[in-house]
Amino acid sequence: MTMTINPKASTVVTTNSKTSTLIGLRAGNEVIGVGNEAQFYALMSTISLNLEPRGWGTKYPMMMRHLYPGQLGASDVRYALEEIVEISEKLSKMKADKLVWDITDPVIRPDEKQLWMGAPNLLDVFRTADGERAMDAMKRALIAAMKKSTDVYVELTHRAA
Repeated sequence: MTMTINPKASTVVTTNSKTSTLIGLRAGNEVIGVGNEAQFYALMSTISLNLEPRGWGTKYPMMMRHLYPGQLGASDVRYALEEIVEISEKLSKMKADKLVWDITDPVIRPDEKQLWMGAPNLLDVFRTADGERAMDAMKRALIAAMKKSTDVYVELTHRAA
């Protein structure tokens, strides 16, 4: 299953929902969780609005135009890994108040009681269910794919809350 860049077609997951849509990156037989669907979209929206002045995928095409929509080819993994390193460095230097929940409506914010408000920077805002930084989890998935010379796929898992 692939995800769409169109936020109107994306499901927004709230803490009140009966099911949660989790995102994992599949590299061969290994799946590494990177957060829920809403967080994954918010991460990409944050990257694009803050780091891509000419629009979605103009500076980080491997991440935004290949990986996010659902599949990154094995031959592009190295380039995506370079993008993740650069993005992580830049997000680590930006304040958490630069969070963008939805690129089509940048003023929308999640519940203000969310943990993101205490994050020291944008890199630390996005975390997996295990507490790992989402960008670090993505990096691990890409390293695994590079070692296995395999494509990376975005995988959605629905689970009861």
